[in-house]
Amino acid sequence: MTTNNDLSRQQGDILRVLGRLEEGQAHASEGRKVIHEKLDRMDERVGDIADTVLKQAHDLTLITETAKQARDEVLKLRTEVDRDVKPQLASVGTFRADAEPVIVSIKKLRLGLTILVWLLGAGGVLTGGTFVLANAYAKAVIREWLEIDVRQVGIVPNVE
Repeated sequence: MTTNNDLSRQQGDILRVLGRLEEGQAHASEGRKVIHEKLDRMDERVGDIADTVLKQAHDLTLITETAKQARDEVLKLRTEVDRDVKPQLASVGTFRADAEPVIVSIKKLRLGLTILVWLLGAGGVLTGGTFVLANAYAKAVIREWLEIDVRQVGIVPNVE
């Protein structure tokens, strides 16, 4: 049988085990409390991350819509350029070929006018020079024919 001493030792052992158990439960309670605090903080962080993701998704939607509009405008502009501007550019390319005979004619006309002006200028100088010489010669002939002595009349002849 068990003696009083054994019972007291067993009770002491049981109390020690219970004390350790209570101590373990207190530590477990504190551990659970820390874990719950960490979970609450994680829940807040997950909520913040979710809000950020939703905002970014909204921003991404706006950016995507803007990019679609820009792409549509560029396609529309390209279509208009293909329809309106390219034929004009093609006609500009053929303009040089179409204008070449006219340009050649203008160059010939310019050369002809230059020659005409030169001839008129040269002819005018020659005509003027001829007129001056003829005038002096005609005066001399007329004076001799009329037998006018210029020195007696007091007219000094033009010496040129």
